Amino acid sequence: MIYYGANHTLPVELKALENDDHLHMEVHWHDPETQQPFEYAITGESSYRLCAVFSRNSDRSDDSVGVSFGKHKAARDCFEKTVARPIP
Repeated sequence: MIYYGANHTLPVELKALENDDHLHMEVHWHDPETQQPFEYAITGESSYRLCAVFSRNSDRSDDSVGVSFGKHKAARDCFEKTVARPIP
């Protein structure tokens, strides 16, 4: 995560990434069908959980933004991720 490398911390909320100069794409932090926000929680110094409610199972992992979140099931599902710490 570029934000972590630049700030040495995870963002408190996903909206903080909207002002990140390194984010060169439009990102929506809510479900396009339900309009509910994605759930984001910091779980450790360099780890976080991202949850959403999916209307169907995924057939494969989606890494279209350079981060693979893996397959998911229909219903609420979460992804546990850890960012690599920058080398000092």
